[in-house]
Amino acid sequence: MNPLLVERHIVLGGICNLRDLGGYPVGGGGNIRWRRVLRSDSLHDLNDSGIEALLDAGLASVIDLRDASEIARQPNPFHAHRAVKYSHIPLFAHLDLKEHLADAAGVDDMLLGLYCEVLTQRQPALAEALAAIANAGPGAVLFHCTVGKDRTGVLAALVLAAVGASPEDIVADYALSAARIDRIRKRMLAKFSADGADIKSLLPLFSSEPATMRGMLDFLDNRYGGIDAYLHILDPDRILREKLRARMLS
Repeated sequence: MNPLLVERHIVLGGICNLRDLGGYPVGGGGNIRWRRVLRSDSLHDLNDSGIEALLDAGLASVIDLRDASEIARQPNPFHAHRAVKYSHIPLFAHLDLKEHLADAAGVDDMLLGLYCEVLTQRQPALAEALAAIANAGPGAVLFHCTVGKDRTGVLAALVLAAVGASPEDIVADYALSAARIDRIRKRMLAKFSADGADIKSLLPLFSSEPATMRGMLDFLDNRYGGIDAYLHILDPDRILREKLRARMLS
């Protein structure tokens, strides 16, 4: 049986947090189509059968949101794949994450501050990533980072908002990562512990609380006037939204 039957969560060897953005209703009627846009954690441990399953499901484009150093340690299996277009768009590039974490120490939600900083400081990269999804050829598009929660979560929220998904569904989709990343969390915390890091202070970084995404959407409304106004900043020609809708709804 094909492991890529139409379900939100896709279980493949070597991946923990792979899921489809399809199925959500959109304003004006209708639903996002399945197997158009996927989100995931890192693909470096994907086995041969998993690669074939994704190809059989129509995978045609992969967008890697990780930094170059992460890719060097954990190469993407689709980097030079003959049947898949690979794009590298490092979403956290030029952000001082160590400084951010130091500044956020003791705050209630350090991830919310990081997401808002991405919305403010990484607009060219977000525009590039949205354009890569909107302009992809026929087939499914998959974007991912390391855990599939933060960089991937911000981009997924913008994609869903752009095509008319409700804030409630955007928040719910973000929160789904909590039940999927235990294996990744344990592996990464073990590495951080071996490097002498304070594990307790890092635990909040592995959360995906609904309140965090609600806070980001509130920030989008209060700072920029909502998704329409924000997309106009990213795309003054106003073509990205219609292309995204055509890809995901038609």
